[in-house]
Amino acid sequence: PMNHIAAPTNVQFTEDSKLVKTLTRDYEIAHWSLDAAAKKGKFVTSIPDPDTTKWADDPLIAGWDTQGLYQKGWDGTDLNDATVTSDNRLIASGDDYGCVRLHNYPAIEPEACLEYHGHAEFVVGVEFLRDDSQLITCGGSDQAIFQWQVIKSKK
Repeated sequence: PMNHIAAPTNVQFTEDSKLVKTLTRDYEIAHWSLDAAAKKGKFVTSIPDPDTTKWADDPLIAGWDTQGLYQKGWDGTDLNDATVTSDNRLIASGDDYGCVRLHNYPAIEPEACLEYHGHAEFVVGVEFLRDDSQLITCGGSDQAIFQWQVIKSKK
Protein backbone atom coordinates (compact mmCIF):
# COMPACT_ATOMS: atom_id res chain seq x y z
CA PRO A 1 0.00 0.00 0.00
CA MET A 2 0.95 3.61 -0.56
CA ASN A 3 0.24 5.15 2.83
CA HIS A 4 -1.01 8.72 2.98
CA ILE A 5 -1.75 10.91 5.99
CA ALA A 6 -5.18 11.71 4.53
CA ALA A 7 -7.32 10.04 1.86
CA PRO A 8 -6.25 10.64 -1.76
CA THR A 9 -8.76 12.57 -3.86
CA ASN A 10 -6.94 12.83 -7.21
CA VAL A 11 -4.27 10.80 -8.98
CA GLN A 12 -2.19 11.36 -12.11
CA PHE A 13 0.19 8.89 -13.77
CA THR A 14 3.16 9.58 -16.00
CA GLU A 15 2.85 8.54 -19.64
CA ASP A 16 5.15 5.56 -18.99
CA SER A 17 3.24 4.64 -15.76
CA LYS A 18 6.47 4.61 -13.73
CA LEU A 19 5.34 7.44 -11.43
CA VAL A 20 2.05 8.53 -9.92
CA LYS A 21 1.29 11.71 -8.02
CA THR A 22 -1.58 12.02 -5.59
CA LEU A 23 -3.49 14.87 -4.00
CA THR A 24 -4.98 14.17 -0.58
CA ARG A 25 -7.83 15.71 1.41
CA ASP A 26 -5.27 17.66 3.44
CA TYR A 27 -3.82 19.13 0.19
CA GLU A 28 -0.62 17.10 0.25
CA ILE A 29 0.86 16.31 -3.15
CA ALA A 30 2.90 13.12 -3.00
CA HIS A 31 4.93 11.38 -5.71
CA TRP A 32 5.41 7.62 -5.88
CA SER A 33 7.62 5.41 -8.05
CA LEU A 34 5.78 2.30 -9.15
CA ASP A 35 7.02 -1.27 -9.37
CA ALA A 36 4.35 -3.04 -11.43
CA ALA A 37 5.88 -6.50 -11.00
CA ALA A 38 5.93 -6.21 -7.21
CA LYS A 39 2.64 -4.26 -7.19
CA LYS A 40 4.18 -1.64 -4.89
CA GLY A 41 4.77 2.07 -4.80
CA LYS A 42 7.67 3.84 -3.08
CA PHE A 43 7.41 7.42 -1.82
CA VAL A 44 9.62 9.80 -3.79
CA THR A 45 11.12 12.56 -1.64
CA SER A 46 11.97 14.91 -4.52
CA ILE A 47 9.64 16.55 -7.02
CA PRO A 48 10.12 15.10 -10.52
CA ASP A 49 11.59 17.52 -13.06
CA PRO A 50 8.64 19.00 -15.00
CA ASP A 51 10.83 19.43 -18.10
CA THR A 52 11.54 15.71 -18.37
CA THR A 53 8.51 14.11 -16.70
CA LYS A 54 5.51 13.73 -19.01
CA TRP A 55 2.24 13.42 -17.12
CA ALA A 56 -0.74 11.67 -18.70
CA ASP A 57 -4.41 12.62 -18.53
CA ASP A 58 -5.82 15.48 -16.46
CA PRO A 59 -3.73 17.34 -13.89
CA LEU A 60 -4.35 17.33 -10.16
CA ILE A 61 -6.51 20.24 -8.99
CA ALA A 62 -3.56 21.55 -6.98
CA GLY A 63 -0.11 22.36 -8.32
CA TRP A 64 1.85 25.03 -10.13
CA ASP A 65 0.04 24.30 -13.41
CA THR A 66 -3.46 24.76 -11.92
CA GLN A 67 -2.86 27.58 -9.44
CA GLY A 68 -4.76 30.04 -11.65
CA LEU A 69 -7.95 27.97 -11.38
CA TYR A 70 -8.37 29.16 -7.78
CA GLN A 71 -10.26 32.45 -7.66
CA LYS A 72 -9.72 35.21 -5.07
CA GLY A 73 -11.42 34.48 -1.76
CA TRP A 74 -11.70 30.74 -2.34
CA ASP A 75 -10.61 28.12 0.12
CA GLY A 76 -9.25 24.82 -1.12
CA THR A 77 -12.66 23.17 -1.35
CA ASP A 78 -14.28 25.46 -3.97
CA LEU A 79 -12.57 23.89 -7.00
CA ASN A 80 -14.03 20.48 -7.84
CA ASP A 81 -12.51 19.21 -11.09
CA ALA A 82 -10.28 20.15 -14.01
CA THR A 83 -9.55 18.71 -17.45
CA VAL A 84 -7.09 19.59 -20.23
CA THR A 85 -7.43 19.33 -23.99
CA SER A 86 -5.42 16.65 -25.76
CA ASP A 87 -2.95 19.26 -27.05
CA ASN A 88 -2.50 20.71 -23.52
CA ARG A 89 -3.50 24.20 -24.69
CA LEU A 90 -6.68 24.67 -22.63
CA ILE A 91 -7.88 23.67 -19.18
CA ALA A 92 -11.50 23.75 -18.02
CA SER A 93 -12.62 23.70 -14.40
CA GLY A 94 -15.83 23.34 -12.42
CA ASP A 95 -16.50 24.95 -9.05
CA ASP A 96 -18.96 25.16 -6.15
CA TYR A 97 -20.70 28.19 -7.66
CA GLY A 98 -22.02 26.60 -10.85
CA CYS A 99 -19.31 28.15 -13.00
CA VAL A 100 -17.27 26.49 -15.72
CA ARG A 101 -14.04 28.34 -16.48
CA LEU A 102 -11.76 28.01 -19.48
CA HIS A 103 -8.08 28.99 -19.12
CA ASN A 104 -4.98 28.59 -21.20
CA TYR A 105 -2.89 25.72 -19.84
CA PRO A 106 -0.96 25.92 -17.61
CA ALA A 107 -3.38 28.14 -15.65
CA ILE A 108 -1.33 30.69 -13.74
CA GLU A 109 -3.49 33.84 -13.45
CA PRO A 110 -7.00 33.53 -11.91
CA GLU A 111 -8.36 36.47 -13.94
CA ALA A 112 -7.19 35.14 -17.31
CA CYS A 113 -10.20 33.00 -18.13
CA LEU A 114 -13.60 32.83 -19.79
CA GLU A 115 -16.57 32.03 -17.53
CA TYR A 116 -19.65 30.05 -18.48
CA HIS A 117 -22.76 29.65 -16.36
CA GLY A 118 -25.64 27.20 -16.61
CA HIS A 119 -25.50 24.81 -13.69
CA ALA A 120 -27.60 25.71 -10.63
CA GLU A 121 -24.62 25.14 -8.35
CA PHE A 122 -21.69 22.77 -7.83
CA VAL A 123 -20.05 21.66 -11.08
CA VAL A 124 -18.63 18.36 -9.86
CA GLY A 125 -17.19 16.95 -13.09
CA VAL A 126 -15.62 18.30 -16.28
CA GLU A 127 -14.16 16.31 -19.17
CA PHE A 128 -13.18 17.08 -22.76
CA LEU A 129 -14.10 14.52 -25.40
CA ARG A 130 -11.06 12.81 -26.91
CA ASP A 131 -11.25 14.98 -30.04
CA ASP A 132 -11.66 18.14 -27.91
CA SER A 133 -14.81 19.12 -29.83
CA GLN A 134 -17.02 19.14 -26.73
CA LEU A 135 -16.71 19.74 -23.01
CA ILE A 136 -19.01 17.66 -20.81
CA THR A 137 -19.89 19.05 -17.37
CA CYS A 138 -21.83 17.41 -14.56
CA GLY A 139 -23.78 19.31 -11.95
CA GLY A 140 -24.19 18.21 -8.36
CA SER A 141 -27.52 19.30 -6.94
CA ASP A 142 -29.07 20.10 -10.33
CA GLN A 143 -28.09 16.60 -11.56
CA ALA A 144 -27.62 18.08 -15.04
CA ILE A 145 -25.14 17.00 -17.67
CA PHE A 146 -24.20 19.78 -20.09
CA GLN A 147 -22.47 19.48 -23.44
CA TRP A 148 -20.51 22.58 -24.47
CA GLN A 149 -19.12 23.05 -27.98
CA VAL A 150 -15.44 23.95 -28.01
CA ILE A 151 -14.40 26.40 -30.70
CA LYS A 152 -10.64 26.97 -30.77
CA SER A 153 -9.04 29.97 -32.41
CA LYS A 154 -6.58 29.36 -35.25
CA LYS A 155 -3.73 30.91 -33.21
